[in-house]
Amino acid sequence: MKRLLEHAGQKELERAPDVRDYFYEMRAWIGVKLAFVVDIPEEAAVQTSTIEGAINAWAGQFSAKEIALVGQTGLAADQAFSHSVRRVLRLRGVLDEIARTVNTGTVQGLPPPAIRFDSPHVQAYYTSKLTPPR
Repeated sequence: MKRLLEHAGQKELERAPDVRDYFYEMRAWIGVKLAFVVDIPEEAAVQTSTIEGAINAWAGQFSAKEIALVGQTGLAADQAFSHSVRRVLRLRGVLDEIARTVNTGTVQGLPPPAIRFDSPHVQAYYTSKLTPPR
């Protein structure tokens, strides 16, 4: 996780945003997998912070315009192939997987983790994917 963050932050990657995003996205997926592979009650805070840290680092690289797209519905057809929309859609995919896993429940029947992201747009999108508790 640390090495991926170091690679993503390299100055040379400013000219290669897709490569930079690849490192951030892989870090986010690894964080999700690490957090949800095993449910250990004593490690719940570490698991939650792993997810939050990975998503926050990636979303922190988005411009204000891009971050506003996270919760936007009905993207225009001409936006479909822009770099900004592609990265937003990839972020949504990771958030969808986190929500799906949380909605499904944990292995040991633990309560779902209270995941909080730095961006209100990211948080709102994630929260919209959670099923209400019964």
